[in-house]
Amino acid sequence: MLTKNAVMRILCQEYECDSAPYILQVIGVNYIHATPNTHGASCHRVECKLSDGTHYFTGVLAKQLSSLYIVDRLECGASVSLSKYVRQPLSDGKSTVICLDLSIVGSPISVISNPEEYIVPHPPTAPSHNFVSVECDGHCPSCGEDPCDWVVVGPHIVKSIFQRNGDAEISGPLTKASRFSAYGMFTRAKYGELGKGNRKKLPDCVTNGLRDNFPDPNKKYVGFMRGDRAD
Repeated sequence: MLTKNAVMRILCQEYECDSAPYILQVIGVNYIHATPNTHGASCHRVECKLSDGTHYFTGVLAKQLSSLYIVDRLECGASVSLSKYVRQPLSDGKSTVICLDLSIVGSPISVISNPEEYIVPHPPTAPSHNFVSVECDGHCPSCGEDPCDWVVVGPHIVKSIFQRNGDAEISGPLTKASRFSAYGMFTRAKYGELGKGNRKKLPDCVTNGLRDNFPDPNKKYVGFMRGDRAD
């Protein structure tokens, strides 16, 4: 059974994955080839339309999920469980969904009902701050991804934290608290819930991106620590 109102909740919830996993139906798959990048490698992405029986959205599969399509397992009509994802804001005020953890849970059947594309009624107001990115053309030597993890996920994390504060300027004690919150958001998006006391050292591109967007005025950072503290 498909999760009722899953599409609306995925696109409109303040925090991702609060009610995940969601059971959705694949109603379209599109394999997009791109021109070779500056390093000579041909980039591609896999898009799929996911429906809850009433509405659908178009999501982009994370690179590690592409094999689902390549081996012809991700077919139109199949049921899938989406348990990890992030919303990536676009320049036109809309957003796309990057599927980080998606698994097939049902064989292909006819498309349920006649779902329509869900349009978010009131796109969030653009924040007044400027996102600080990292300079990375193609493959990132720090996180090993193409495009860089921070370039993909960073804008959404920073935007979410500013929106929690009503787009007000973040300073003083809020800066450190915001940085810690951002660490946690990235870790959950990338690795899932690790459990109390379990930590992963983030790649330098992400760490530097977080510090650039939520800087300590004295440039003093604790660095990665195993246990109950990190900065």
